[in-house]
Amino acid sequence: ADEPLRVLWIRRGLELFAASGIIWIAVLIPIQIKQSRLARAFAEGGEIPQRYWALGRIWMAAGIVATLLPLMNVYYMVYKPL
Repeated sequence: ADEPLRVLWIRRGLELFAASGIIWIAVLIPIQIKQSRLARAFAEGGEIPQRYWALGRIWMAAGIVATLLPLMNVYYMVYKPL
């Protein structure tokens, strides 16, 4: 049952995919929720708080990582380097 996990490139690909999912669940989605709540306060023309922009920078950094991990996964699945 665990035979495919003994193949290193398959295991590495699954690990990268799981890491991307963890980043989404643990970082990106909670930030989106926080930003949404903050946005309600300035939706009618109020000033955008610095916290909103700070969360946006964190989201961008984590989002780049969460996007690059599946791209690395594609590399492992196509070229099977290990």
